[in-house]
Amino acid sequence: MARACLHFADIGNPCREHKISSEWGKLVVTEFYEQGDVMRDLGLEISPGCDRFENSGDQNTSAKPKFDFNTMCFEPLLNLIIPFVPQLKTEALIIYNANNKLRSDKALKT
Repeated sequence: MARACLHFADIGNPCREHKISSEWGKLVVTEFYEQGDVMRDLGLEISPGCDRFENSGDQNTSAKPKFDFNTMCFEPLLNLIIPFVPQLKTEALIIYNANNKLRSDKALKT
């Protein structure tokens, strides 16, 4: 359980206030894309979420990633921890859901 809590603290950005979560999220995506660029240059298979061109097919255009970190990584961990840390249900989960709504609304506009 201690490992899960430590991991949650590490990747818990989606439960932070929207302005902070959004800015940190952009920084993480930039880091992942830079990692993918290095992997491409080395001729390695590019890890999920690290290929800035995966949807566009155009090496000059960044694409929206197919890999949804929140759905694939964060939500399962959040759901695992909530029964053991009930405060998350009333605090972190509310912020997370609000951030998801803002993200969905923004995606619908683009």
